[in-house]
Amino acid sequence: DGKSYLYVNGTLWASQKEGAQDNNPETPVLLGALQEKGNPMDFFDGIIDEVRIWSVARTQDELRMAMHLSLTGSEDGLSGYWPFDECGGERAKDRKAGHDGIVHGGEWVHSHVALASYKDSFGCVDTMC
Repeated sequence: DGKSYLYVNGTLWASQKEGAQDNNPETPVLLGALQEKGNPMDFFDGIIDEVRIWSVARTQDELRMAMHLSLTGSEDGLSGYWPFDECGGERAKDRKAGHDGIVHGGEWVHSHVALASYKDSFGCVDTMC
């Protein structure tokens, strides 16, 4: 439908109509803040465990079914994957395309989100926790 969608924890949080987004792959993406006149402001006060950007349309059900599965970075349609599992430093590694991010003022915390190792042939998730 030409829209971009933002899902948070498997729930639709925002959408944007066609043409409103910048499709230039060289344009930096800012996560956890607004940008005004080139300066970040209104910083997010919370925890961001991981970020996945897909270049293909995915349904809400597909996102919910896969949100606890670990990714390798080689999935079809995956454009960017930042699991934020570095546990320190100023870089957030992109496991898909090498578009590492810079962390400004964030505090690294150990993730307590249960991730599954794989989905079996019956579609059931085998969690490691």
